[in-house]
Amino acid sequence: MSTPKSPYLGPSSAWDEDEDTTYNHVRRQVADFLQGRLRERLLHLNSMDITTEHVLVELRRQMAECAVDGNLMLASEISESIWNLLQYKESDSKI
Repeated sequence: MSTPKSPYLGPSSAWDEDEDTTYNHVRRQVADFLQGRLRERLLHLNSMDITTEHVLVELRRQMAECAVDGNLMLASEISESIWNLLQYKESDSKI
């Protein structure tokens, strides 16, 4: 099943007049902004030299998302991942 294309929302240049702006236009701009932030997060996660801090921050973000969605099973799996990560980090630092 293909995803429907977004409707053409008119010019989005800085000179765009406020009276030309519609709800759909603003919604698309906000979605594009959020999409950019998600891409940045993916770049960090795909990085070969990802830091533990980046992983922990992403785990916290996804746990917050689970709370919003009410997905307790995934939140539980993520908390186990955090526990495993921290335990292995601690055991590696003792070597």
